[in-house]
Amino acid sequence: MDSRRVWRWARRVIGVGALLALAVAGAIFLLRPVQVAVMSAARRDIALAIQGVGTVEAKVAVRIAAKITGRLVSVAVDQGDRVRVGQVLATLDSAELQAQVVQTEATVASEDLRAAEAQRRAAQEELAVTQAVLATLRQEVRVAEAALAAARARQTDTEIRSPLDGIVVSRELEPGATVSPGTGILKVADPRTAWMTV
Repeated sequence: MDSRRVWRWARRVIGVGALLALAVAGAIFLLRPVQVAVMSAARRDIALAIQGVGTVEAKVAVRIAAKITGRLVSVAVDQGDRVRVGQVLATLDSAELQAQVVQTEATVASEDLRAAEAQRRAAQEELAVTQAVLATLRQEVRVAEAALAAARARQTDTEIRSPLDGIVVSRELEPGATVSPGTGILKVADPRTAWMTV
């Protein structure tokens, strides 16, 4: 029985010794010094980098709107497109305004004819009353010409043009929408004036 005890005791000592040897080997492996690369110090420029979260905005951003009421026929640009000064961005329906221009042109022509006829009669009759009629007709011609100029100006307002070089940052309406003066159609920003708020 003593020999069995001795063998048990010897196996325990050998097991504990093996565990102790493994623990020492693991500690040596895990606690060994880290290998580092050694370099000599030298002067050089370091690039400055700043990171942060922010919003990029343009100081110059223009809301493009119609000057007159009308139906939007086309929008020639989309968000992200580059635009130039004077470029047509959108077009309103001009059929009604074109008809007004034609009607006003006819009125001007009619008034011109009436004034010419009155002037011919005044040359033949030499009467003071005819001179007054002629002055009135000339005034009516001037009024009709002013109405024609106004109708032509309203007709040119059907083409909405870019007031600056920039990028379309938003498109607020689609063709078919009815716009009134001041209704925003597009927003154009000048990227040269961009700044960041953090």
